[in-house]
Amino acid sequence: MIDSHTHLHLCEPPETELVAAAEVTGRPLRGVVHAAGVTGDGLVTALTRDGMERVWAPKVAGALRLHGATATRQLDWWVGFSSMATLLGLPGQLAYATGNAWLDGLVSWRRASGLPATAINWGQWSDVGMSRALTYSVLDPITPDEGIEALQALVGGPLNRVGVGRLRLDRAVAVTPEFRELGYFEKVIAEFDSASGGSSVDHRASIDDGDRSVVSVPDWSQLSAEDRLSELEIRLRTILARELRMSASGINVDQPFPELGLDSMMALTVLRQTQKLVGIDLSANMLFNHPTISSLAAYVAELLAPQQVPQEDAADIELDSAGSVLDELFDHVESASAGSESGTF
Repeated sequence: MIDSHTHLHLCEPPETELVAAAEVTGRPLRGVVHAAGVTGDGLVTALTRDGMERVWAPKVAGALRLHGATATRQLDWWVGFSSMATLLGLPGQLAYATGNAWLDGLVSWRRASGLPATAINWGQWSDVGMSRALTYSVLDPITPDEGIEALQALVGGPLNRVGVGRLRLDRAVAVTPEFRELGYFEKVIAEFDSASGGSSVDHRASIDDGDRSVVSVPDWSQLSAEDRLSELEIRLRTILARELRMSASGINVDQPFPELGLDSMMALTVLRQTQKLVGIDLSANMLFNHPTISSLAAYVAELLAPQQVPQEDAADIELDSAGSVLDELFDHVESASAGSESGTF
């Protein structure tokens, strides 16, 4: 698309025809926006070469071809639309995140070569654009007007790479304290601490209080296996829905968490709330090993199942176990004694 100021907005290759079309009036090409991109939902284990190429073709190949077609032009600006996925991560979107990271690298290389370039790592937009379908636990959407205002301020500016989004530091710091160690966010975290009185503990406490909405926890040992599983599915759906900011009825219990939009920060919150719900410690890789509501509920239900070992058998097991340990200990003592007598101990 060519505007009245002969700036080029990327649509589709061939890139040379786009450049020619921009200069058909005799006026020089002054700017380029590379905004092509597609997502690629799926787990890492399901990633294929074709799936990777489908996502990388518009983002990576398109950027490289636009760079080559305009490298000799005297441009005022060259803007690449990147994503917050390269700053915060985006589970289930490996190809998309790495494709945008490649674009960030190309922009840095252009800058180092003396060419104009800016990468904008966009967060969620409301109402329009592809990113409105992506879910980040620590971002709220910006409006199209806010996005346009940011774009106007950044085009042709001195920044190499910049993130644009409405960051929820209260969520980020509360769920993942290590967020403070990311130098990229050092200044905004300092401002956040100043505005909140310097206490992130208060924020964590308020979120923990909110977590107590999982009240009236049943006596899991008194439920039948069927009721235990059903109750867990209902409550886990509620926990996940609250974190994803969507209706529990809209969550498919057999859909993998990354496809639902669960990211690493959300996962920590879900893990913590699930531990409170069932009253037992759960491993950090639990959500990875059981990546759906149905499989997670079945796993936790098994952990909560009362042990069905008869009392007498249990006593026998303990005695046998203790006996085997003592036997092994005596064997070691006897071996040590024998070795000492022979001068080899």
